[in-house]
Amino acid sequence: MPDATIAPHAPIAVNATAPNALKDRPSMSHALDPSDRFEPRHLGPDERETAEMLALVGYASLDALTDAIVPKGIRLSRALNLPAARA
Repeated sequence: MPDATIAPHAPIAVNATAPNALKDRPSMSHALDPSDRFEPRHLGPDERETAEMLALVGYASLDALTDAIVPKGIRLSRALNLPAARA
């Protein structure tokens, strides 16, 4: 059986002038910064935006839209018994 040998290869050249990929990345301290303000995300649409949406989908009110899309079998027919809102 012939003697198998592995030929040595030239070392891989490292480009010392290549930019450091980690150096150019933003720091992790900014990764969790809010990307927008809290209020617009949680307060919902204003009256003008709601009216525009209703006109676009063809309903006169949110109640009419709800009646059209929520099956009667899963709707609550009475008001919720909730405590007063906190200021």
